Amino acid sequence: VTVPQHTVQHGRTKVTSSKRGLKEVASKVTRAVSPTIPDNYQRDNQTLLLQVEALQSQLQEQTQLAKEQIDALLEDRRIHMEEAHVQHERDKDKIKSLAEKSVNAECNNQ
Repeated sequence: VTVPQHTVQHGRTKVTSSKRGLKEVASKVTRAVSPTIPDNYQRDNQTLLLQVEALQSQLQEQTQLAKEQIDALLEDRRIHMEEAHVQHERDKDKIKSLAEKSVNAECNNQ
């Protein structure tokens, strides 16, 4: 059984196959990412910092958009409830009016 192993070399990922196991892979990773390459660490740190800043910016933007969407949905709900209340009052007045006409019609027929 061949298990693909990943090793990092100078900021890139190199896929290798090994039957020898994890010890060899661990030593490869240790050799490949050694503190003797400070420029790579500096570049990687700057890249990661930029990625973090970009993700924070995206998160803030998405949070703001979500808040705006919630506000819009709450406003839509308020308007819908107001319209339903107005319709309910109209229906109530119509029922009252029809009931009064029905009573008047019965009185006139007697």
